[in-house]
Amino acid sequence: MGAQKFVDIQALKDLHIYKGVHKLFKNIGWEGLLNLHAVSYQTPMLELLSSISFDYQTHLLTFRLLNQTHQFHADILCDMIGAPKARRDIYTAKGRKNVVFEQDCANFWRNISCEYEYQSGTAKASSIIHPVLKVAHRIIASLLFPQEEISKANKKELEVLWCMINKPAEVPHFGCWVIQKMLRSATSNGGQLHCGGMVSIIAEHLGLHLPNNPTNIIMGRTRLSIDVMETMHLFHRLPTGDIHWTVDGKEYLRIDNRNKKILNLANDIPSTNWKLRSNLGVTVDHSPPSSPPPAPTAGASSSSRPIPFSEHNLYMGEFAFESSLHQSTTGSRDIYTGVAEITSDFQDYRNLQEEHWAQQELRWAEQDQRWATQEQHNRNIHHLLSDIHRVLVLPTQSQQPSASQPQWPPYYPTDYPSQFPPYPPPGPQ
Repeated sequence: MGAQKFVDIQALKDLHIYKGVHKLFKNIGWEGLLNLHAVSYQTPMLELLSSISFDYQTHLLTFRLLNQTHQFHADILCDMIGAPKARRDIYTAKGRKNVVFEQDCANFWRNISCEYEYQSGTAKASSIIHPVLKVAHRIIASLLFPQEEISKANKKELEVLWCMINKPAEVPHFGCWVIQKMLRSATSNGGQLHCGGMVSIIAEHLGLHLPNNPTNIIMGRTRLSIDVMETMHLFHRLPTGDIHWTVDGKEYLRIDNRNKKILNLANDIPSTNWKLRSNLGVTVDHSPPSSPPPAPTAGASSSSRPIPFSEHNLYMGEFAFESSLHQSTTGSRDIYTGVAEITSDFQDYRNLQEEHWAQQELRWAEQDQRWATQEQHNRNIHHLLSDIHRVLVLPTQSQQPSASQPQWPPYYPTDYPSQFPPYPPPGPQ
């Protein structure tokens, strides 16, 4: 489980893309989604996902939260962000598909990415070229599809991007999209759950007060800050303040205060140039291969980890162009195997990095708890010393001291004059 990450508006402004991102979300009436933020709690999230059900006829959502059964209409989720109550059977009805998007999906992917053909198993989010679209996709993936693999460009995520750009007559129904995601998370057998923040927002809308137990809070960053997005390899920051946006892992586009206007979207959003040309001399566009790559021959491979057939197909489409440059059939399989090893090592590195951040957040929380305990301890000591002073010192001060008896000053916890004997003072002789 991980903390669900919400939008950091200041980060978008610092990257000069807030107006563009806001324009895309506003185009379908989802701009209120940019203002959401909540802490993720483990127990309420698991309780809701384990009891959730949805009636596709009445569009009523039923679930349990804090040992109570709740039910409300899918339109209520739209009201939470001020989204339009669109038709609920266009995009998310069970078994239904957006026919217009399905027909335009391949061409749409070709127009916004460096890939020539969309392959649902291998399409990478890093292939999206325009920075505004890259971040808009990351927001969609974090808030609507938080369990999916973050490096992949899921078809449902692309469908939302397509609607943001083309603004169809029937925009997506926000409530149904959120419900569909929760239903998929509830029935999924694998992957991490990152929808705790949305559960907290639903609880707040219902007037429920989730227990603010530190051990129940899912640790982790809760906003897509600049630091978080940089760890996702969306861009690289230079010491000068310039931003190098990446495409396919390569530093592709330099943005500074002088050229930041190239990130602005056109007034007619679909006419925006989504394939900005690199100003760093990088070429990433993958043209279709002139001939199919040679088939790998059976035999020994230089790698000690033979690549399975399914994994071979997974990387075949992505590296078809590169493999066509190598005419040697004995070396083609080595290329695919090496790519598989690099990808596996990179995923291991990402997992270790996420684990490191989780441990760091936990250490910070423990340190805050220690500071709070120490502060309370200091207060208790101060109150105790004040009580001792009031009981033992003040009564003796009420008596008239003799000329040989020292007069005691008021009690100061950190100041003990050297001319007075140690506390407590002696009683009357």
